[in-house]
Amino acid sequence: MNNVVLAGSLDFLNLGEVLQLLGSNGSTGILCITSKYARSPGLIYLLNGNPVNASADSLSGLEAVYSLFGWIEGDFEFTRDQVKTEKVIKKSRMEIILDSLSMLDDGVIKKLGPVTFEKISDVPGKTATLPIIKGPLVDYIYVVDEEEFTDGQEIVR
Repeated sequence: MNNVVLAGSLDFLNLGEVLQLLGSNGSTGILCITSKYARSPGLIYLLNGNPVNASADSLSGLEAVYSLFGWIEGDFEFTRDQVKTEKVIKKSRMEIILDSLSMLDDGVIKKLGPVTFEKISDVPGKTATLPIIKGPLVDYIYVVDEEEFTDGQEIVR
């Protein structure tokens, strides 16, 4: 039986906030996270508010939870249900959240979301700009002023 008790967007509540909310209630069930940038949904199994197992793409356990913190766009659904899975994750909820956010800041966790075209500047404090594309120089001798010709006049034979 599907008993969805909480659903929302990661744009509004990030994964850390969702886990905190579910943890503070001592919730037991399955947190399903979907993203249009992922092939399949990520699942986190919670027992009394603490993650006990997870899966995301080919990852499982703690590594899967860490990777899900990189999903910056998507939706979540928490279903209250019996958790019939092995307890693989030994870390506490708070430790997982703090470690994940730190790894996300350090670039260890890959962000999964829309492509950005911002170029990161190699020089600290300097904003990068789009590169200037240079082509061959235009020889203006070949540019024709259209005012020299009248309607219907043949220009090229």
